[in-house]
Amino acid sequence: MSCSTHVRVLAVGGGAGGFASVARVQARLGKVGGVTNSPSAVGVLDTAVLEQHTHLGGQAGTWRHPRGFCFDVGATTLVDAERDVRRWRAPSCGGGMAGANEQGVLAHLLSEMGLEFPHDFASVSPPSNPPAVLQDEEALETCRLPAYVWWDERGEPVVLYRDRDAWEAERARQFPGPEALKFFALLDEVSSCFWSAARRGVRLPVSNLRDFVDLACAFPLGDWPMARYATWSLQDALDATGASETLPRLVSLARCLVEDTVHSRTLAEAPFVNAALGLTIRGVGLGRAAGGMRGFWDVLRARYENLGGNVLCGTTVRGIEPLPGGGWRVSATVRAPGGDKGSGGGTRRVFTCDSLVSGLSTQLTASLLPPGHAIRQRLESFIKRDASDLGGGIVVFLGVEDSALESGVMPGSPASRFTHHQFISDPSSSL
Repeated sequence: MSCSTHVRVLAVGGGAGGFASVARVQARLGKVGGVTNSPSAVGVLDTAVLEQHTHLGGQAGTWRHPRGFCFDVGATTLVDAERDVRRWRAPSCGGGMAGANEQGVLAHLLSEMGLEFPHDFASVSPPSNPPAVLQDEEALETCRLPAYVWWDERGEPVVLYRDRDAWEAERARQFPGPEALKFFALLDEVSSCFWSAARRGVRLPVSNLRDFVDLACAFPLGDWPMARYATWSLQDALDATGASETLPRLVSLARCLVEDTVHSRTLAEAPFVNAALGLTIRGVGLGRAAGGMRGFWDVLRARYENLGGNVLCGTTVRGIEPLPGGGWRVSATVRAPGGDKGSGGGTRRVFTCDSLVSGLSTQLTASLLPPGHAIRQRLESFIKRDASDLGGGIVVFLGVEDSALESGVMPGSPASRFTHHQFISDPSSSL
């Protein structure tokens, strides 16, 4: 690229949000091989992604230790990535599978890019163009995670099975009683409705008549009564079914899963619809690409570039400002290969674009815009509103030898054959 490059749609930040936006645009353009994207030929790129790190991924990325270990950072699994998903009818409606097959939420993006999970993600070999579809059933099955394991404060495991029948048997054994039956029936009913709606591509917030029509069509008439739960919290659902008073272990499990997926401080602050999706996320289909998240992003990047997209890693954005006639000007510094992102060196670049997508945090996006800009002021109002919820954390990476996994995490435990575990140390403490 030249020192000043124009891009029609530019993403700042190569995480899931920024990348998915430009990948969809590039896929719809249908330009293969990047011939029309050559800046020397036309001086204009269709789409591009600017990423500060050496690889894509953002909060679903990877970190490589100098000794050779590679760890997932943030997200470690893929959710709802398969094309053919049958909607689950809640037990209160008779149970079983219902309706036509639906396409998973992540599968929508993969499908637009010409990819399919797990077929295109079951091998660590370099991806081809077009992607080679792997048909080895054993390799494909290794990409489907059978379960997560939750450990309570007494060290007793609950296996959150992907398989619906196995999970129903497990929860009936672990959480007996009418209150648990009522809670899980409600949870299944609400989550089934909203997972199905999410797979239909609902756009929120509603900004025009088309969005409103699409939203209405995403909910069949039989699902409209679910709207009454829009104002409920997860605590409301536990109270309404009697589970909050009689099933402290179930409440502990809910707290752990809500902290992991919804990030609310208390059950009373966790919106019930969001929590219902978070609590059932392991049942809609969890997967893992060969090579972990790095393998996943390697396939996505290769396919995006094959479609004509452009990725600039090692690029730190320094400022964003509007152009007088419309569009945006983005100033950035591009590090030399192998350079340290904290060194401050590198080549200065300027990008102009017609449309800009920020995949950065609200705080960082606001700091890059000029003081007083309308968008910055709007973002700052959200930052102020959510200031009390901001926080940090310490991430500890643990390297485990393959032989330890082969012999079982805890030999003799029902959870010994599973690799994903979640713990809660004090169920009474604030999330």
